[in-house]
Amino acid sequence: MSIPQELLYAQINNLIDELKMVEAENARLKAEVERLTKAGDKMADRLIYQGYPATVPAWNAAKEGKQP
Repeated sequence: MSIPQELLYAQINNLIDELKMVEAENARLKAEVERLTKAGDKMADRLIYQGYPATVPAWNAAKEGKQP
């Protein structure tokens, strides 16, 4: 018993559409992470001059997924 070719094409096209949506969401999330990381870098740099010298090392550790 074989699957009709039209059904296979429809399934492939659905998978391609889903992949495109996942790729678009992935790109959006990567851009958001980049924006938030840049904002965090600027905030940490600013706070170091306001008397919080541990801010930058803690931020850098957090970006790497480590505990400060």
